[in-house]
Amino acid sequence: MSRFLHTADWQIGMKASHVGEAGTRIRDERLAAATRVVKAAQDAGVDFILIAGDTFEDSGVDRVLVQKVADILAGFGGPVYLIPGNHDPLVPGSVWEHPAWKSMSRSASPVAV
Repeated sequence: MSRFLHTADWQIGMKASHVGEAGTRIRDERLAAATRVVKAAQDAGVDFILIAGDTFEDSGVDRVLVQKVADILAGFGGPVYLIPGNHDPLVPGSVWEHPAWKSMSRSASPVAV
C-alpha cells in the first residue's frame, strides 16, 4: 500500500496587500510551511507528496519564488506530484514552464497532471 502526503492551496506569492506590512511575513511563512510539509513527509516515510492545486497565487508570481518552491520540493528526495489549480493553471507562460522543474533530480521531479 502506498502512503502519501496530500496538501493544497499554498498560494505562494500572495500579495496580501490587505494586511499591510504583515504581508511580507505571510509570504515568508508560506515558504516556511512548504519546508515543514517536506519535513513531515520525510518523517512519516511517505512514498510521495501530492499538491492538489493552487501551489502559486497566480502565474505572474516572481520566478525566484518558483525556483525556491522547486528547491524546497527537491529536498523531499522522492516523487512530488503537482496538480495545477485555478490560480496557477497549466497554460502557456505559466509557472509550470519554469526551468526549475526540469532541473530537479528525476526522482523528485514534479509532474503536472
